[in-house]
Amino acid sequence: MTTKSILLTMAALLGVGTIYTAYVFTHAPISPEVIDTQVDLVISERAFLEVYIPHLEAAVVAAQIVLEKGTRLRPLHDIAAKITEEKKMESEYLKARYQALYGEYYTPTGAYISSLRDLTELSQDEHERVFLEEMIRHHDISVQLLQKSLNLQMDTELVEYSQKGIASALVDISSLRDVSQLLPRD
Repeated sequence: MTTKSILLTMAALLGVGTIYTAYVFTHAPISPEVIDTQVDLVISERAFLEVYIPHLEAAVVAAQIVLEKGTRLRPLHDIAAKITEEKKMESEYLKARYQALYGEYYTPTGAYISSLRDLTELSQDEHERVFLEEMIRHHDISVQLLQKSLNLQMDTELVEYSQKGIASALVDISSLRDVSQLLPRD
């Protein structure tokens, strides 16, 4: 049984997720243990890319859902559009680095489970709030993954990417928190 089939079977048996392409989006927050497992998978340069590329792509999917469903807040629309554009470019860059380093096209391994919840069935109020909460946590995980990658023997370009990525993720977390303050309070 492959890692992907094990993870997908686990998600189905536990009833924790909806599958979009190669990602499992959860219906409830993922436990810290699952997040730690994702970070623990980063044991080599290649493993970093195999975890981080789908991590970026999951953010794109979540941001696209927000854009499709719409939002009452222009700053939320703008941040979702920024995430969609930037993370797509980053994903394509890392796929190109993967091909340059390993002489083969990147294909998802299935070892990644997104920390992001499924936004498709949520109400307007819920999808805005959940997106911001989940994206803050997603960016926190980005920082952890990028920091862990810096402890590896890596291509110089990837080291620079990780260093810039940490700084960028911290700025994004601040922006996401600012936007979350604009949401109506219950």
